[in-house]
Amino acid sequence: MSADIRRGHELALRHRLQRLERGHQISHSTYLGHFLLWIVFKHVFVDDPKNVPLPLIGLYLLSVYLSSILLYRLVEAPGRSLLQSIGKRKAAPALT
Repeated sequence: MSADIRRGHELALRHRLQRLERGHQISHSTYLGHFLLWIVFKHVFVDDPKNVPLPLIGLYLLSVYLSSILLYRLVEAPGRSLLQSIGKRKAAPALT
């Protein structure tokens, strides 16, 4: 296998791992938001909840994915950083 092909395989593998890591990061946001999003989506777009057309299911899944990214970036990650910084301040010994 040539060096160029090996490098291409390594880049592809790195890209797949980054996508998996992103999926892991947003999984909690997905868990928290999907049901509320389904309720809103159903009221706005769906006439018969027992017979949802395939394109609407795709639109819902895309909406869940995008809202999960937004929830993670705008709420979960900043909140985690804030709580970690508060914890570090409390754990630091007082200077006397």
